[in-house]
Amino acid sequence: MKDPFWKNAFSLPSHKPVTEEEKALLEKIAARIRERSLGQVAALAVESSRPLHNIGSQALVFLMPFITILFKKEEAQKIVDMLENPSAVSYLIERLEPEAPPAGRSAPGTDCGECRPDPAGEKNGEKNGK
Repeated sequence: MKDPFWKNAFSLPSHKPVTEEEKALLEKIAARIRERSLGQVAALAVESSRPLHNIGSQALVFLMPFITILFKKEEAQKIVDMLENPSAVSYLIERLEPEAPPAGRSAPGTDCGECRPDPAGEKNGEKNGK
């Protein structure tokens, strides 16, 4: 029996994996954003605009004659391809996440233990009042 014609009517195309070249470019972009301590803000913006990525990539295609004034056509085309690929967008979001602090150090904004008042009232190894 033949497969019904509606079997693939609502299927979406599979996403291609992120290439090493795309990973290198995305890593460079993410590193520049993290240098400015905007990783979480950028990740939120990219994640919340995920439904608009295809529209944005098509807008870039429309504006390609103007974009090629600033960038090479190949670079602009790579960005368009990455915006259309949800796997590349997910990879960028993962790279934007803040890195774990080195061993023995606390993350910024967390309590390091030096700022807490001593519960026993001790200061510099001495008891108060003695």
